[in-house]
Amino acid sequence: MRTAAVAALIALSVAAMGFGLQAAGLRRTPQANVVAERAATWLLRYRFATSTLHLGGRMVHGRCFHGWFEGRHDHPAHGTILILDNGTSVRAIDPSTLLSQGPRTLLPSSALELAGCTHVLGSRIAELAQFDNHVLLTRTSILGQPALALRFRRLTLFVSAKTDRPLGVTLNGVASSIRFSAITPVAARALGTTE
Repeated sequence: MRTAAVAALIALSVAAMGFGLQAAGLRRTPQANVVAERAATWLLRYRFATSTLHLGGRMVHGRCFHGWFEGRHDHPAHGTILILDNGTSVRAIDPSTLLSQGPRTLLPSSALELAGCTHVLGSRIAELAQFDNHVLLTRTSILGQPALALRFRRLTLFVSAKTDRPLGVTLNGVASSIRFSAITPVAARALGTTE
């Protein structure tokens, strides 16, 4: 009995020293990175987003879906599809395949991020939250509501100050607002999804 108590005490001491060394040796995660990770979690929870992009003084509305849709040669494909009301469509079938149709006012990858395409933007923000130590977090307001701006090297993500829910993006001088919702059957048909 006494041997078991000594062994338990030694194990507890070693564990406490391990946690102490970690606390002393590991840096605390910056608040900006924590907020970015929460925002990425919001994005990755949804498969459908609607957006309003401000392109050269004109508003363009978009719908973005992540899931199964009609891909190349009418074969089902899994990925992200973005439809803008200016006639542009972008399909991201895998990390290396982007298919774009219609007027090109933006690079396809930029259009996907600005439109708040959940899987594309969520994965990008999660990666930046984990590996970018230069994220800046500032307080701002959007339509009179308190918000936070997460400034990365290439883009700025605006999130709710209370919930860290993404509200909009700016990228290369273009601004957008984004909203998330469940996809309706009507929206699914309009996007050409196979789900």
